[in-house]
Amino acid sequence: MRHLTRVGTGLATLAALLALITGTALAGGWAEVVMISTSEDPPVAGEADEIQFTLLQHGVTAVDFGEVELTAIHPETGDELTAPSTSLGGGRWSASLTFPVAGSWRIAIRHTDLETSEPTTLTVGPVDQLAWLPVPLTLGIFAAVAVAVSGGMLLFRNRPVAAGRAIRTG
Repeated sequence: MRHLTRVGTGLATLAALLALITGTALAGGWAEVVMISTSEDPPVAGEADEIQFTLLQHGVTAVDFGEVELTAIHPETGDELTAPSTSLGGGRWSASLTFPVAGSWRIAIRHTDLETSEPTTLTVGPVDQLAWLPVPLTLGIFAAVAVAVSGGMLLFRNRPVAAGRAIRTG
């Protein structure tokens, strides 16, 4: 009989602890993520981009505590990027990423203390086709000017003047 009493007391204590832990976890453990568009144009592959979002506990109270990181996954290539986020105050957070390829990226926000809403999708634009032009064009112009200057120096360098013939009059 004593054995059953001890087992019953142990199970009741375990159930009470489980209820306490579950109640604490459900009391305030989630935050809603809202992405903020800082530019009219989508991010471009190969260029650093700042991604901003807000964290609202229960969708209401601004979250400015804890450590937050942003993870971006490209489903087709399997590329995964992770960046720490910085609190800007008022529940606003910011992370900087450089997406290596264009396409749809799944963006997830992770918080150290809170569960966050489901990942969202961000479309990254392709590299501008003329983006490679300025550096090679500049180098080409520099090389052409250097060749022209060097060639001009060779053609018009100082040459000794030959002694002229004397003209006799008389």
